[in-house]
Amino acid sequence: MWLKLIFASFLIISVTSKAVRELDFDFDSALCENRLSAFLVTDNADVSASPARQISNVTEEECMEICGSNRDSDGRLVICASFSYDHVISKCSIYKRKSGPDGDLEKVTTPGKRFFEKFCLDEDSPKQCASAQFVRIDDSILSGYAKNTSIHSTMAGCINQCLKEEFICKSAMYFYEEGECITNVESGQTVPEDFGSPDDGDKVVYFSNGCIQPENGKNDKLSVVDNDEKDIKTEKTTDDEEKPVEEEKTKKPVTEPEATTVEQPTEEPPAEATTNSETETKKE
Repeated sequence: MWLKLIFASFLIISVTSKAVRELDFDFDSALCENRLSAFLVTDNADVSASPARQISNVTEEECMEICGSNRDSDGRLVICASFSYDHVISKCSIYKRKSGPDGDLEKVTTPGKRFFEKFCLDEDSPKQCASAQFVRIDDSILSGYAKNTSIHSTMAGCINQCLKEEFICKSAMYFYEEGECITNVESGQTVPEDFGSPDDGDKVVYFSNGCIQPENGKNDKLSVVDNDEKDIKTEKTTDDEEKPVEEEKTKKPVTEPEATTVEQPTEEPPAEATTNSETETKKE
């Protein structure tokens, strides 16, 4: 009798797990159940996959609202983990998955388009950050302004870490092969001379904080780092620990990417939020 019950329980768990694995969409980031969402944005980019749905004659803001709510203007269900928007023809292309490292779609350079990837905000992240745009730039780092290092299994976890820091986190780098998240007190907009490409082949994604809240009491402890602190890089450790170590990261200078070619330029987030044209370097 007990063996039959155990076997039945195992069978149910196996079938459920297989069903979750075989879902044709990014379950967590697409639905964000009981959570708010925001977006990573890559300028002049799209993905090579076929969209799950295309909607014409809409604005970028309307497309973002459709993706965020998973409902079209008629109230019909739309499963959206990411979307691209073409300003030339006002078309919204919706995808059920995201690009790497949190997804499996292949991102490609596409002048004139913007690629948005939805991620879920943690419950303790600022509610004002809902639908905020975090500019993403692959293979770039900011050198000399690291304040904290933590470990996260996803890039979304790194973004939420930046939002919850006890200092003003203006940008961050996520080294996805190691899961290392480095949060910075400056960004490519504030110190453009210190961003560039990693020269050691690191797989990294840089993003700027599209939701800086300077009026937040916990965020006014630090706005800039002094010259001595610029030489300190936090060593990889746990989410709740910091271990500073003196070590300078060499970088390969690169030209700051040109502004997006879309007809409607990105509106800058409030306060010190960064713009679409930033690239950055990593400090170790």
